[in-house]
Amino acid sequence: MDPLYKIIKQLSGGEFEDIYQNLTSNKAEKSALFLKTIRESDNPVEDFLEKQDISASAFYVLKSRLNQKVESFLLNRLGDPEMEAIHKVFKVYDLMFNSPREISVTTLKRLEKTMVELDNPLVLMVVYRALKMLHNNDNDQRSFYDKQFNQAVAFYLANEKAINAVMAFFRAFGKYYLGRRKSDFNEMIKIIESVNNINNLYDSQRIYICKSIIHLYARQFLELPDRVLDIMDPQEEVFERCFTILENGKEDILFKNINLIFDFLRYLYYHNQKAVERERIYFELLDYKIEELLTDFNFGMECSQILFFKLQRHLSEETLEDMLKDYKQYIQKIDIDSDRTVTNVNFCLFQAYTAFYSRNFESASRILYRMRNKINLRKFPHMDAEVKLFLALVYVLQDEVDLANQLILSLQRQFKKVYFADYDNGRMFLKLLSNRLSGK
Repeated sequence: MDPLYKIIKQLSGGEFEDIYQNLTSNKAEKSALFLKTIRESDNPVEDFLEKQDISASAFYVLKSRLNQKVESFLLNRLGDPEMEAIHKVFKVYDLMFNSPREISVTTLKRLEKTMVELDNPLVLMVVYRALKMLHNNDNDQRSFYDKQFNQAVAFYLANEKAINAVMAFFRAFGKYYLGRRKSDFNEMIKIIESVNNINNLYDSQRIYICKSIIHLYARQFLELPDRVLDIMDPQEEVFERCFTILENGKEDILFKNINLIFDFLRYLYYHNQKAVERERIYFELLDYKIEELLTDFNFGMECSQILFFKLQRHLSEETLEDMLKDYKQYIQKIDIDSDRTVTNVNFCLFQAYTAFYSRNFESASRILYRMRNKINLRKFPHMDAEVKLFLALVYVLQDEVDLANQLILSLQRQFKKVYFADYDNGRMFLKLLSNRLSGK
């Protein structure tokens, strides 16, 4: 899908209305009509050109201008108290060259206090550099602010390392989820220990949040060695501190955007703890946020497992028809970026499971077949085998004997490799399928 069309369809109702009103008030009726057509139509170009007598070059200009309008709106909505403070900081040279020294120092110290509260070392570096320059003839103060500047640099690099650790952890998790390679697991363990060390060196809310995201997620999905569990704080304590940080930091650019991440982590925790009532509360909250969980940045966190939890809940409550309505009304329309391999795999598997439990085996096999053609799973042998086993099962239930046998033979060859030495459950399932075909 064209990026412009994708953005317009993802706008909230209020955002769309603001752009539409802005276009009409500025007499850009054609742009407003094209905006509305994109929002409402699956074939916006064809539908718009049917209504308008417009040349190809004029349409290109119109689309380009609409794209600029949308981009400007999205940029301008980023008004934020922290952004306003940062804007002031980066005008320090205007302040230093055009104000009396005492006014400059007082203003910068006030900005320093604000940036310390906001836990923003990058901007503190600018403040301390300016204060050092303003105290050029005072050796003690110049030395003091030089030290503060160097500490801010180290603090900034530590924050960057913590944020990079989060991104690296979820990259490794994605590879491990699909491939089950020991090297990817070991990489995650190294990251868990590394971010814990960074957190121990600095008193930073951001670093603590980064550490907590990694630790909490790892405890929900991985079997961690005792030495790693020993460095982790009790989960309830971690959640309590994190929610306090997020509550007190509502104006922070980072903190105000990661509440959904912690709602997901909280759900996973209650699910694994079998705290049924609390799990239900968080599930109902997340059930309205499935598209955001699958498509938003979310700090790189893989959240698509929510689809399987949703299916599992509806099956246990015998409300599959309700889930099918949700699927037809909005879930199947979710557009996932092609570079999010794990999310795309899980989305396809969810679709296939939904068809399977609806006893629509033909649809399930078609979804799995298309997925194998669309996504190259050969570099992820574990997931490749999982999908083949599921597809073989569906073929067996369809009495597609030849197709099932082809997959079974392929899996038998695959399972002889050292990589699958510990895949006993896969071999057992394969044996059951073989026995079913042979009539045993």
